[in-house]
Amino acid sequence: QENDTDDKQGFLNTKDKLREIIKNVSNEEIKEMIAKAKEIKEESITDSKISLKVFEHYNRVLNNKTKENSRKCLEYLNKRGLTDETINYFKLGASTRKVNQNGKWIAYPSIVIPLAYSPLSYNLRVIADVDKDLRYGGKITMPSEKTKILTHQVATVSNIKSNRVIITESMFDMMSVHQIRENVADFSLCSLNSASNKYNLLERIEKQAINKNNTKFYILLDNDKTGRAAAEQLASMMQEKGYNTEDITDKFFNSIARATRENKKDLNEYLIYNAPALKNYIYTSII
Repeated sequence: QENDTDDKQGFLNTKDKLREIIKNVSNEEIKEMIAKAKEIKEESITDSKISLKVFEHYNRVLNNKTKENSRKCLEYLNKRGLTDETINYFKLGASTRKVNQNGKWIAYPSIVIPLAYSPLSYNLRVIADVDKDLRYGGKITMPSEKTKILTHQVATVSNIKSNRVIITESMFDMMSVHQIRENVADFSLCSLNSASNKYNLLERIEKQAINKNNTKFYILLDNDKTGRAAAEQLASMMQEKGYNTEDITDKFFNSIARATRENKKDLNEYLIYNAPALKNYIYTSII
């Protein structure tokens, strides 16, 4: 009897999620999927398919250059050095996010960034000049807890295409490395989204059935005091758990700075400044 009650409550919660999506997203394909899903139990609903349709919708919004917000978001992504292939590979989208500025709520153009480790998870990146603490978070049209960690290729065992995994600090750093990657099978990618998320990342990796003897992790965080300290700590933590891990932060940034005579803060800055050098030193650093 108690289990039946839990099942019913779980199904009601899921229907609330679906109602929120169907109310706000003007996409007929999503509506059809949700209508069919209403008649089955929560565990049978393919959240990942619904999630994919939602993010495909926002990706189409981003690529609709007739909309001013979409043009602003595309211009921002292009300034970050990202190509159309990268934008569409990660299914980045365009929306708005309300931010409280001096007691007034203002809707700013924002990048929708899907997070692969959980269905219906995403992050919003405000592209306006706002305080750093206000740049990420918020909601689009479906409910989701605030997410802090992106594991694009390490989300599930089946997504690991290589026995080499590069861990970056920000999502834009991860996308930058993807863009210079010759082949998806060369190495997989994972982003902390913040140096403070190293404990969360390790916990998620521990839940995966990763072959410790056949997988090597390369930690490549930001070229600053916080990033270097976090990289050293994360490497130590992972090594203690038995993972083959190397912190390549110092080696990479020292090498590329000598070659380019420019000391950039992170991987995305090097993508913008000198993409061929970024590619060269990423590959030589993981040999």
